[in-house]
Amino acid sequence: MGIELWTNNAKSTLAGDITNSATSLTVGSGHGSRYPNPSGTDYFFVTLDDGVNIEIVKCTARSTDVFTVTRAQQGTTGTAFTTGTLVELRPTKQGLSDLQLTSGITSVAYASRSAADKPGRLFLPSDGFVIERDTGTAYAPWGPIYPLTAPVDGDFVWINQGGASVTTTQGGIYLLGPATAGVSMRIRKKAAPSPPYTITAAILPICGRSSGYPLFGLCWRKSGAEAQLNVRFGVYQASGALLRLQLAKMTSATAFSANYFDEVYSSAPLNPLWLQISDNNTNRICRVSRDGQNFIQVHSVSRTDFVTADEVGFFADAGDTTYDVGANLISWKET
Repeated sequence: MGIELWTNNAKSTLAGDITNSATSLTVGSGHGSRYPNPSGTDYFFVTLDDGVNIEIVKCTARSTDVFTVTRAQQGTTGTAFTTGTLVELRPTKQGLSDLQLTSGITSVAYASRSAADKPGRLFLPSDGFVIERDTGTAYAPWGPIYPLTAPVDGDFVWINQGGASVTTTQGGIYLLGPATAGVSMRIRKKAAPSPPYTITAAILPICGRSSGYPLFGLCWRKSGAEAQLNVRFGVYQASGALLRLQLAKMTSATAFSANYFDEVYSSAPLNPLWLQISDNNTNRICRVSRDGQNFIQVHSVSRTDFVTADEVGFFADAGDTTYDVGANLISWKET
């Protein structure tokens, strides 16, 4: 298809008359170098303007001051022009539209993408997991990617901060949990939305050497008199590098009570870790995903079981006396 070429301030005049169907034109001596020099299938457009008539022509080759042209482009009509007619490389409506479409990026729901007809255009679905490149006849997937909803650190406050810290300078909310003996959830929490609601989160867990069980995830909490009660849902690194999925009751951020379940989840790294918690006004529901779009339910229980939560949050727990742990919350979406 070729690429439309541009240069700055390309303007001259015809050095001789042309008919309404001539396939070449000559500009003023030495002025050809002001214009692009197409090769292969590349091209540029110029506008012929004698003050009365205007025609856009497509230039597919240039030899010094002589242009090879295709006449009557972009809805204009082939016209005979005389010596001295302006020959100018101007932005055109079609040219700008083509530039936007071929070099542009669109982002809508996957089912709403436009037909593939503009090579080079990129499509970032708002509810998908791949970038797609328009080939002109079809979309070719590249990826995977993960549409994210940026978390706002100012929405959260600490529970059991201790020596933990957060930074946002490189994107997301990076929670660094210090090494500590026993269970110690470093929690960033906020008020839960009014049910029914769903929290969808993506976490990049960061742990190195560990003789303990570093754990990352989401949690429900109760404010007021039951403020110590938590239900935590997450993944931790167990022996043999296995990753285990856990849903547990906590009587405080540092005191484990009992598991709803604790099972092997994966032997492969999870980056990012996609977790989803919901309160549908009847049950608390937990789901997991590997692509951020398709979730599988792993647990459901009465919303008043153990704790009637009115807060939600995310946490990291080093579970190790020697090595710190990190968790970067890169997406937090409430629906």
